[in-house]
Amino acid sequence: MIDSIVHLPLTFNCGGANRLRDLGIREHAYPFDWTIKNRGTILMLLKNKGEGFLLDENTIIGKNSFKHKYENNDDKWVVLKHLFDKHTGTLVVHDYPAEGTKISLIREKYKNRFKRLDTHLSQANKVIIYADKYQTFTDLSDHKDNIERLGFNLLEHLPEDVSINTIKEYIVSYYNINNIDIKYE
Repeated sequence: MIDSIVHLPLTFNCGGANRLRDLGIREHAYPFDWTIKNRGTILMLLKNKGEGFLLDENTIIGKNSFKHKYENNDDKWVVLKHLFDKHTGTLVVHDYPAEGTKISLIREKYKNRFKRLDTHLSQANKVIIYADKYQTFTDLSDHKDNIERLGFNLLEHLPEDVSINTIKEYIVSYYNINNIDIKYE
């Protein structure tokens, strides 16, 4: 059997995906990489494989645009707006251009990421979860200012937070993977 290891960043924000990229072990984009969410959101979306994510009727486009450095390239900047899925409590940070686009295009990108994650977990014999040292999303004081600038209250829509071990137990039982490590960032 070929060793199949999934490096899965399940941090509250983009930090986990950035860390994997910096270490040279990020091979794929997964649905939680470039979003802000709590662990309750992660568990809910894992269980339903992203079903209903970013539906038009649940998606709010942020009021303010912001400049973002693309892939750590100082010469390439993009202007973006946040997308917020109030059904799942997920803030999509890096995907919506300020000049606009069809939300269905972003939704399709994330559908593909959910399918990829499900396929990779189905084939894995080991998972390494990269998690925050924080216990709950609301412990992240650096996001409180960002939340206020969005024009809506992200915290009102978050599902109840769960522990990273609850997510690990779900992956163990659903995907039948017993070899799971958690690394705290």
